Amino acid sequence: FAFPEDSFLWCMRTFFGEVPVGTNAISVAANTAHLAYTHFLIYTRSSFVEQTFPTAHLIVDTSSSVSGIIFVDKDLDAAELGGQVTWLPPASVDRVDAYMVYFSTHEFGATRSKVGSVTSFEILEMSFPSETPLAENTHIIIYTQSVLVEQTTPVASALSDTSSVVSEIIFQDYDLDEGHVGGRLLWQPPIEHDQVIDYLVYLAGPLLFSQSAHLKGFDVESALPTPMFFGNASVGTNYLAVPINTVMSRFSHFWVSGVSSVAEQT
Repeated sequence: FAFPEDSFLWCMRTFFGEVPVGTNAISVAANTAHLAYTHFLIYTRSSFVEQTFPTAHLIVDTSSSVSGIIFVDKDLDAAELGGQVTWLPPASVDRVDAYMVYFSTHEFGATRSKVGSVTSFEILEMSFPSETPLAENTHIIIYTQSVLVEQTTPVASALSDTSSVVSEIIFQDYDLDEGHVGGRLLWQPPIEHDQVIDYLVYLAGPLLFSQSAHLKGFDVESALPTPMFFGNASVGTNYLAVPINTVMSRFSHFWVSGVSSVAEQT
């Protein structure tokens, strides 16, 4: 007995499905495990018997995951995020239709919330606004998506929440007139200051700093004077000169906030 040219002896097979004559395609569901199988075998069948020697098609298992995820938090407040996430494309993008970006409480996406999607495999970045709540999230995860389905296993990068708050604000008033101040305002820079590009100084009212005011039923909006911009200082200059005869009016505090390239601290 002679085997047909270019035929193989298929040692293991599992029935996958059948279609009627005239239907020259069969759908393969997403997440179908191919296990140890290497080929699809297609047989014709008559009313009497199935063909002995099939036509074979090599299974090419496409794997397309991003890499090199980088996110730097430029929101300077604790428990809030803001900035841009970037990544490197998969080695093969032939079947990549989009990138799906999520925050997650686990590196494998057990609990996740969608940040957004990028519908071009050529775009490798996404921005999201400052004051985005960190909540319970610990990772930023990115899936690739084909026209059929989103990838099952994402690539993850741990989130790092930047908190850059100045401390030890000191002001000694050398203007001896009531209602006027003058001198030098000093502060200690934040421990985390890599993302700080400037300091803004405001005159503010006392209720900004009194949680008990809310408990006592004050109408904060009417009682609180709108903070007034006073001046700014560049990073590395941790002081600001307050001119003599500066009128305090309803203000009682100096308020110092950091600024990143994305937003001012709230």
